Amino acid sequence: EHEASFLRLLDRMTNGTKIEINATGTQLRFKPGVLLGGDIEHDCPIGGSGRSVGWFLEGIFPLAAFGKEPLQLTLNGVTDGTSDIDPSVDYLSSSFIPLLIKFGIGVDDDHPPPELKVTKRGAAPLGGGSVGFYCPIAKELNPIDFVDFGKVKRVRGTAVSCRIPPSSAARVAHSAKGVMHRLLPDVWIHTDVHSSSGKKRKSGDVGGCGPSPGLSVHLTATTTEG
Repeated sequence: EHEASFLRLLDRMTNGTKIEINATGTQLRFKPGVLLGGDIEHDCPIGGSGRSVGWFLEGIFPLAAFGKEPLQLTLNGVTDGTSDIDPSVDYLSSSFIPLLIKFGIGVDDDHPPPELKVTKRGAAPLGGGSVGFYCPIAKELNPIDFVDFGKVKRVRGTAVSCRIPPSSAARVAHSAKGVMHRLLPDVWIHTDVHSSSGKKRKSGDVGGCGPSPGLSVHLTATTTEG
């Protein structure tokens, strides 16, 4: 079901796309159209046949910057709890978004840089989360050089909890910091605790989380070479 949902998302992002699937569902003929971009909202399937929002974003990232207009994509579904099979939104935000900027996407003054933001957490299996992804148009791509890895200079992280006691996220953050402090001193892990469906915040974002309980931690290491 998630593959069919992804094809429907591509169809909404393009103009002139043709998709043909045979009666048994074993053959697919896909003729891509012109990438349009624009403001799009899509519901990702949940449950046993669904995948997380990260699975959909992983396929959208290589296409997002080449539409006729900037892409403002909202994906609803599972945001946390499937990192064993899908990349988490926090991982994509800390790895792919800086990579897009290094390629020169969104570095001019015409549009803001690419952004990936969780507006509402949704743990597996019932989801209920929401993620906003913005990507401007790429005028040209800059070459990048990742030959020299460098040395790790700092670690940042987030411990996320949904519908479980806040102390659980605090214990996860404390334990993770204890392990990292054995290796380097510059370690900072904050907690992101959600206990209900959420209310409207002053910033206009919707907080809270979906109906499923969940607990996760995300760590990012930055090296001397960036």
